[in-house]
Amino acid sequence: MLKSNGLPQEAQQAGGQPSWRLRPGVEFPNWSAIRSSEARAALMGVIELVRASRCWESYGEAEDRPRRRVLQHYGERGKAPSLAALAGAAGLSESETRDSLVGLNERDLLVFDAVAGRISGAYPFTDDKTDHLVAVNGASVYAMCAIDALGAGAMLGHDTTIDSKCRARGMPIRTGTRSQGTTLAACNPKGTVVWSGLTYAGNRAASSLCTVIALLLLGPASAGMAARQPARHRGPPPVGGGGARGRHGHLRPHAQPGPGSGLNGGKDAAK
Repeated sequence: MLKSNGLPQEAQQAGGQPSWRLRPGVEFPNWSAIRSSEARAALMGVIELVRASRCWESYGEAEDRPRRRVLQHYGERGKAPSLAALAGAAGLSESETRDSLVGLNERDLLVFDAVAGRISGAYPFTDDKTDHLVAVNGASVYAMCAIDALGAGAMLGHDTTIDSKCRARGMPIRTGTRSQGTTLAACNPKGTVVWSGLTYAGNRAASSLCTVIALLLLGPASAGMAARQPARHRGPPPVGGGGARGRHGHLRPHAQPGPGSGLNGGKDAAK
């Protein structure tokens, strides 16, 4: 069922694949845009692992308005807004804004320290330095993981240049998107792949799942790194290694970047 304002009450099913209507005209995930079977499988694995229904069920205007303003601020300024600035942009009191941010933090849609009154991340963006720096529309902003970096342009509706590094070898990797972020324009060096590991702990993707979604240059070092990644796992990361389970896909110019930006709501989520 949908609420009268068109925001989601329950997951909608499309061929057995869950999706949520964030607002009229915007659904997550947009399965029709995901043409690769590997990308579909990777995204479905993430949705199941993080129990995505808890992120989006009963998500309404009270959550959507401040979250969109946070994402827009990241895209314009490269960092999170202050509580006061967000309240002004969203047309809410600081008390109302704080309550909304606490709820969004519990849903794992952003990272908010209620004691300090500080936002430090909102998927796909983070204030923390990561392996993925996205240049978009005159701003530079860090993305939480490789997939978040590749999907950020489509979410904001702008082309991007992304400076990353191979997780295994530390070598620089430059990628970019065009057609308002919806098409991969370049990837240098060739032979770069996205490794999508699967682990989730503490109800926080930023400190678990996002740490095992990386760019790799194919070679013995990357194969060894993949073998050390945790298997599909919910709860504290396993100790002592073990067989890894994850997926990788090649980056090819003119291809779609991948399965959107993690759990950020996909294209137009910030508009």
